[in-house]
Amino acid sequence: MSASETPGVRVIRPGHTYTGKQGFTYGAGASADTVGAERICMNVLPMPPGAKAKVHYHDRIVLLPELDAILASRPSFNEL
Repeated sequence: MSASETPGVRVIRPGHTYTGKQGFTYGAGASADTVGAERICMNVLPMPPGAKAKVHYHDRIVLLPELDAILASRPSFNEL
């Protein structure tokens, strides 16, 4: 049975990292690769100042109108 077919709680231990397609080192979180998640990725990506990702495309990304409204109502990091 694959991770996506196994019901229940999945544990992701801290400290597991991998190098992503954009060349950065990610901390593994809940994703399709680690727990069989669909339509969500919660990996951790610490980026140093001035870091730039390689050009890439996100397939199957959907932003909900509710999320867009919530994000629009929050102050930007530059305003904090």
